Amino acid sequence: MNPPDASAAIMEAAIRWWTARHGGHWSPEQEQHLAAWLEQDPAHRQAYLRVARVWELAGTLPAQAVPAPARQRKRRLELGLGGLMLLAMLLWQASGWWLGQPVTWQSDARQEEIALEDGSRVTLAPASAVQVRLGRGQRQIRLLRGEALFRVEQDSRPFQVRAGAGQVTDLGTVFHVSLTEGGVSVGVMEGLVAIDTAKGRLQLSAGEGSRYGPGGEIAPPYASWTSQEQWTRGRRTFHDEPLGAILERFRQRHGTRFELLDEALAALPVSGSFSLDDPAPFIATLSAGFPVQAQAIPGGWELQYR
Repeated sequence: MNPPDASAAIMEAAIRWWTARHGGHWSPEQEQHLAAWLEQDPAHRQAYLRVARVWELAGTLPAQAVPAPARQRKRRLELGLGGLMLLAMLLWQASGWWLGQPVTWQSDARQEEIALEDGSRVTLAPASAVQVRLGRGQRQIRLLRGEALFRVEQDSRPFQVRAGAGQVTDLGTVFHVSLTEGGVSVGVMEGLVAIDTAKGRLQLSAGEGSRYGPGGEIAPPYASWTSQEQWTRGRRTFHDEPLGAILERFRQRHGTRFELLDEALAALPVSGSFSLDDPAPFIATLSAGFPVQAQAIPGGWELQYR
């Protein structure tokens, strides 16, 4: 992720490229330079697309996402390059009204309740964070770390949660999402959600869960009957969840130290219903029901295959 200053610089550059390209006097050489700039960094293309989208939303010009041959372009504004750039800057700033200004919420060692302006509610598990954008045209949440439970108020605007390599779209529901280094887990308590990644789409209904990895591979749905009350009390239901992902949740919440003497242990599939409030009962269950030997060490446990 680019730092704020770098992101602002990229956006300014995207605006300059876009206004120059639509302001006349555009040469084939400039077209080549623009194409090279777009290919240089995915953030460049994303910024250029956002500028084009803002212009489209303003109803001034149809968005052209990628460069087109010069003969296909028609100048539709009688503005000088300076005026066109100023208008683009103003439109970009005004786009905050449509897309929403980002607001970040985070929890410490305690669970936090967030009431959004649209009436929806977000429950942040301990050591979690989300970025919220509520605009006129969308409701978008990005799960930055940890876990969150979403109770969505019905609205004409889509409600989307981005996490890891995909996004979860609310279709009238209550659902929860967790983010770890190993991927993203989703569970539905009421209604429906749709998971979308570069690898496909999966719709889940109440009582179902799924997960997708860093590459976007979506696992088949499985039974997930954790209630809202259980979730807020720290209980989670896992279905063939990699042990490493479960341990990371305890690490996020409590700072617990886990040393895996066998690296393959991180991929051990674990199923069951466990509380995340205290890692000790989980480790005891793991040692009793799985081929795992646990040895207490300062601040945590040392784990290996038995």
